[in-house]
Amino acid sequence: MTILRPARPAVLPRRWRITASKAEQMLRSGILQEDDHVELLDGDLYEQPPATDWENAGVSALIHALMGGEALVHIRGWIRLDELSAPEPDIALLAFRADYYRDGGAGPEDVLLVVEVSDSTVKFDREVKLPLYARAGIPEVWIVTREPAVIEAYRSPRDGTYTEMRTYLRDELASPIAFPDLKIPVIDVTG
Repeated sequence: MTILRPARPAVLPRRWRITASKAEQMLRSGILQEDDHVELLDGDLYEQPPATDWENAGVSALIHALMGGEALVHIRGWIRLDELSAPEPDIALLAFRADYYRDGGAGPEDVLLVVEVSDSTVKFDREVKLPLYARAGIPEVWIVTREPAVIEAYRSPRDGTYTEMRTYLRDELASPIAFPDLKIPVIDVTG
């Protein structure tokens, strides 16, 4: 018997026009705080809703699985894609750097994998953020969804779009292209 859960209401974040340099100045001057839930996407500063328990659980499961890799796990930190976009994905797997990105934030060339654990923001993540990641050349993006309980893996960006998409079902193992031997049970992430 299939139990249907009510759909989560779509959340439309508030937004303001700004550049990445201005956003960084606002952070340094204290206008923006480290715990403010904002992202800069295509010149718009969006206020994001707080993460749901389901999203936090998915992020925790992914961090647990990814910790053994030879990369850095970046949690809800900005990635400066260009002057107009600095999204804050739930997780970014970054190439190892001895300074742990203390001496300068991560850019697209540093990113191995971006993960968006999407509950109420899945439409926003697919329609707004995914094209920005593709345009910046991020090699792989995962969008984790609750209904259906899957991991959507977008790969091989070309001309501002991803040319490959693979859906990992709830009973499968997902593997990032940067670490193909790493096998993550989708059920651990989606519940």
